[in-house]
Amino acid sequence: MPIISLFKDLKHKEIDIIFSLNSNNFSCLCPENNEYKGYALNPMGYKKYFKMEDIVSVQRDRNNLLFVLKQEIIRPRELKLDEIEIILNYFRQNHTETIAAIEAQGIRKEEDRLYRAKLIVIVIPCILGGGVTYFLGDNGRNIWITSISLLGAIGLGFILSKIINLLYRRKS
Repeated sequence: MPIISLFKDLKHKEIDIIFSLNSNNFSCLCPENNEYKGYALNPMGYKKYFKMEDIVSVQRDRNNLLFVLKQEIIRPRELKLDEIEIILNYFRQNHTETIAAIEAQGIRKEEDRLYRAKLIVIVIPCILGGGVTYFLGDNGRNIWITSISLLGAIGLGFILSKIINLLYRRKS
């Protein structure tokens, strides 16, 4: 069975680095919210590189690590709790201004607001357009009513997005 032993040797030699950090940049595995299927198939394809100077805040978010960069929010994946503590200790010693500079609760609140807005803008017009198409448009057979209901759903989505933007600007 030399083939099996050769395969085991190759398997043990292959080591993927899921997080790296130095004084200039860091890299981690961080899929976006809608990339989890691809991430499950090829996690190393989602390794991204960032500059250390772009970090605004570093903190623990429940059982994960949270990096707030100038342009985005990063949640590195596949890190164990002791690895998270090592990373946080590094930032406590070398970059104290970044530790919890922005509270995670405020970030979660902002993300929840964004998800609710997406839900309102997309789901409500789809349900109304689909319901009108099914009941009044004879399940799509009546072309005029179906076309009007689909155009109305698109227009309603556009109007709802404008209303949500106006409401958000007033709160800010």
